[in-house]
Amino acid sequence: MATMDLADLQPIASDFLESESRLLQIEVELQHVERELREQPKRDKRDEKFSKLIGLEWKAPSDLMRKRSELISKKEVLTKLVRETMEKLIEEFSSPEFTMPLDRQPSRDGEFLVFSYRGGASYPRAWEAFGNLLGLEVPLMLDPVTIGADGIRVKEDDEYLAKEMIVDTIMKLQKTLEMKIEKQPSRR
Repeated sequence: MATMDLADLQPIASDFLESESRLLQIEVELQHVERELREQPKRDKRDEKFSKLIGLEWKAPSDLMRKRSELISKKEVLTKLVRETMEKLIEEFSSPEFTMPLDRQPSRDGEFLVFSYRGGASYPRAWEAFGNLLGLEVPLMLDPVTIGADGIRVKEDDEYLAKEMIVDTIMKLQKTLEMKIEKQPSRR
């Protein structure tokens, strides 16, 4: 198996975030249609005529049922896609071949040692996706390690200890994310 790093996870993370966003939009639209369906029996011909008079669309129950069915189908497809991309993202991140393209030597920023990504790279989508899965904001603040799109900051003076803390934190993240797959038979 080839080495996998954050650059390889960026497109997977983007797919995950976009699919999850579309799924949320479908869920909101489905809630709206279901609310319309619940209110439909309360309406009478006068409401229908009034809606047409003032230029609002009147949705017949059959139209709403069809729309509801379409949305449920889309939701099922997107739920499966979100689940698959989440699993792929976590599996790749947790793979023994996964590497973090960090510069070997950190820079100092006050009381922090800062490990930047090689070549000045940035990985916003990958860390946004991991933050989303963990329910955390980016940068991920995992005291004393803070992981962000542009690098990792460690509140430590000793470079050796800081590197050890990064390894421990990444390993904990990997295990936590792997448990997320095991715990969730379905995402929604």
